[in-house]
Amino acid sequence: MFWNLVIKEYERLKLHHVMLFVFLLLYSLLGAVIFCAFESSAEEYDIQQRYVNSMKARRTMLAAFHAIYNEGKNTSLPPEGRLVSVVNEYNQQMGLTPSREQKWTLWGGLYYAGTIYTTIGYGDLAATTFGGKLFTIVYALIGIPMVISILNDWGTMLFKGVSMFWNRLIIRCIRSIERKRRRGRRRMDDDTDSSS
Repeated sequence: MFWNLVIKEYERLKLHHVMLFVFLLLYSLLGAVIFCAFESSAEEYDIQQRYVNSMKARRTMLAAFHAIYNEGKNTSLPPEGRLVSVVNEYNQQMGLTPSREQKWTLWGGLYYAGTIYTTIGYGDLAATTFGGKLFTIVYALIGIPMVISILNDWGTMLFKGVSMFWNRLIIRCIRSIERKRRRGRRRMDDDTDSSS
C-alpha cells in the first residue's frame, strides 16, 4: 500500500527524468574515482620521471653555460650563439616544459568519463595503464547506451513541453484574432444599424 503511493507520487511528479540525471551523475562520479585509481599512480610516476629528466638536463645546461663563461673569447662562435645552442639542446632533451600539475584528479576523471560516454573523446586526457584502458572499454559499453536512452527520455520530455507551449501560444493567438474579428464585425454591424 505504501509503495503504491510512493510509485504514484513518483509518476505524478515525473521524477524519473530527475532520477536519470542523478543516476548519470553518480555513474560519472563512480567512473571518475575508478579512472583516478587506475591512472593517478602512473601519472605521478611519469611526472616524477619528467622532473628527474628536467633536473638532469638543467645540470647539463648549467655546466655548458659555465663552460661558455670560462672559455671567454677562445672560440669562433659568439657567446649569444653558444647560449642559443645550449638552450636549444636543453629544450630538445626536455621535449616540452614538464608540468608538475596532475591531470588525474577527481575533476579530470569526471572530464574523461564525460568524454567517454558522450563519445566526444577530445584526446587530451587518455588512459595509459592496462587497467585504465580496459575499464574505459567497459565504461563506454555501459555508458554510451545509457546516455543515449537518457537523451531520448529528456528529448521526449522537452519536445512535449515545447509542443504544449506552442499549442497554447497558437490557441491564444487564434482566440485573440477571433476576438478582434468579432469586435470588427460588431462595429460594422453597429455602423450599419446606426446608418439605417
